[in-house]
This record gives sequence, structure tokens and C-alpha cells, in this order.
Amino acid sequence: MIDRERLRVGPGTAPDLAGRDPADRLGLGDDETARELVRELQHELVQLQYRLEAESERAVLLVLQAMPAAGKDETI
Repeated sequence: MIDRERLRVGPGTAPDLAGRDPADRLGLGDDETARELVRELQHELVQLQYRLEAESERAVLLVLQAMPAAGKDETI
């Protein structure tokens, strides 16, 4: 499981993008392992998205860093 705290940027805190390793796999190993984790967390992600939309008070900034043609557009 991913340590979510490693990815979290707290309120009023600037993200340290220069300090992040773009090759970091977050302990997932391979792409199939990552896909399995996303499938497992999909319900939780949907519920959080609904809650975020309903509150209309918060926002999420997601930074996607990848080589060209790595699937960033598909993620959006």
C-alpha cells in the first residue's frame, strides 16, 4: 500500500517538486500492481470525488509528470 502522507502537501505549504524523484514507483513495483491498487481504491476515490463536489469549498491540485505520450491526457 502507498504511504499517502508521502504524497500529501499540507494547506499553506508549497509542494517540493524538485525534491521528488520522477522515477519513484512508490513501492508499487510494476504497472499491473498499480492497476490492481487503482481497482481496489476506485470506490473510495469515487466517494471522495462526490464529497469534494458536494462541499464546494475545497480544491485538489494534481500534478502529472511524465514523458510525452505517457498517458497524461487519458488520466485527465
